[in-house]
Amino acid sequence: NFGLSDLSMKFPRGKKIAIVGENGGGKTTLTKLLLRLYDPDEGAVLVDGRPLAEYNLGYYRGLTGSAFQEPPLYALSLRENLQAYRECGDREISSALQRLSMDKLLEKGNASLDTPLTRTFDKGGIVLSGGERQKLSIARLMVGEFGLLIYDEPTAALDPIAEANLNSIIFA
Repeated sequence: NFGLSDLSMKFPRGKKIAIVGENGGGKTTLTKLLLRLYDPDEGAVLVDGRPLAEYNLGYYRGLTGSAFQEPPLYALSLRENLQAYRECGDREISSALQRLSMDKLLEKGNASLDTPLTRTFDKGGIVLSGGERQKLSIARLMVGEFGLLIYDEPTAALDPIAEANLNSIIFA
């Protein structure tokens, strides 16, 4: 049973910080605490000097974008999946897809931005690979506006070349 203890970190605004360590070291636990998916047993997570528990959860999460190793995929259209955080135009969507080398995704089954991304409710939907799902979660962040972005192994399903390309986009 592992837990984080006696941890104190400051994340300066506008900086990119990588937290690395062994599997089971608490990186995902820290991520979930920062997203307030659960609260600490002791102590507090502070944001701008205030306990995170004092913030309106919906407001705070609206300012926080995240991409995980196993991102959620909704039985909605590609457009609606990409607009999970905020509405945006087709030009923004196309730009994000192109930057992530996903522009050929629409060629799958003669799809459009309005094609569902699962076959749950529509047999004509697109079925994405694990890597495509991860790229989709990054594209959601690219069309959103956030104060904090959290990436928790969002490239684990990608081949080394695609991972290097995606990392160059993330860390640009």
